[in-house]
Amino acid sequence: SGVCLGRTGAAQSPTRCFSMLEKPTVLYEDNHLLAVNKPAGWHSVPNPGPESPKCLLSELKRMGRGGGSNKDFLLSLHRIDQPCTGILMFAKTGKAATRVSTLWKKKMVKKQYLCVVSSDGIETLRRKSRIGNGEWLSLEGLMATPTKNRSSDKKRSVSIRPMDSRGPLPSDRHVSIEWQQVQVRNGLPGFQAILVQTNEGARHMVRAILAQVGRCPIAGDVRYNSGSTPLPDQSVALHAFRLSLDRSLKLGTLDTFDFQAPLPRTWNRFFGMSDKNIKVSVRRNSLKQ
Repeated sequence: SGVCLGRTGAAQSPTRCFSMLEKPTVLYEDNHLLAVNKPAGWHSVPNPGPESPKCLLSELKRMGRGGGSNKDFLLSLHRIDQPCTGILMFAKTGKAATRVSTLWKKKMVKKQYLCVVSSDGIETLRRKSRIGNGEWLSLEGLMATPTKNRSSDKKRSVSIRPMDSRGPLPSDRHVSIEWQQVQVRNGLPGFQAILVQTNEGARHMVRAILAQVGRCPIAGDVRYNSGSTPLPDQSVALHAFRLSLDRSLKLGTLDTFDFQAPLPRTWNRFFGMSDKNIKVSVRRNSLKQ
C-alpha cells in the first residue's frame, strides 16, 4: 500500500506522491486537542526507518499545529490505516494525552465508520451477524495474536475467525462490531453503505472482521479481498466518520465531545455517495462499556 500510482497506473516518486496528496482539514482545535480529517494516502505516524513526507503527524508539526510554547508537542491518540480516511485526533499537551488515553483504555471512546461494500455482500453479512441493540446487528470473532515477524507484508495482515470455529486459543482476543445499513439516495448500482461502530482499537479490526467473518469485504480492500479491483486512487472505502469522547472528560474549556468528518469527495465519483445523499442517524451509539 506504500506504492503511489498516477493516473496512468505508473509508480510515482515519493516527492511526486507527496505533492499529489490532498491536505488534511482541521475539524477541531483548542489548547489541548487537535482533530483533523485525514485524506487517503497519509501515514498517521512515522514508519520505522527514514522519515516519509507522507507522515501526517510530521506534516502537522511542520504546519505549527502542535502545542506548548514551541508549538512542537503533538501526539497521535490513535491511528487510521494509510489507504483509509476520516477523523484523527492528536493531543497538544501531556495532560490531554494522559486523560484521553485513559478513556481509550477503559473503552470510553466510541468510533463510527462509514464503509462501502458490495450490494451482494450485504445479505451474507446479515446471515453471519446476530441481533444487536435496537437497529444494530452484531458481528463477533476471535482475533489471533499477530506475528512478531514484520518482514513479510502478508504476515502483517490480521486474522479473525468466526466464534463457532475451532475452540479459542488462550492468546485469542474476542472482538466485535455493531453495524447497520445506511440509506443512500441515488447511489451507483452495486454498492451499499454501512455504518460500523466499536469501542475497540485493534489494528485492521473492522476491515478484517467484515471480510473474514462477515464475508463482506470493504470496496478497494485488496489486502483482505485479494481478487477484488482496487479503487482508482488505491484507497479503501473505510471512513472514520464520528468519534465520541466520554463526557466525563475534563480538559480545559473542552465542551465538544462528538466529532464528525465529511465524506471524501472521491466517494461521489466512485460510488455516487456524498454528505448530501447519505443519511446517517445522529443518535448516540448503543455500545456497552
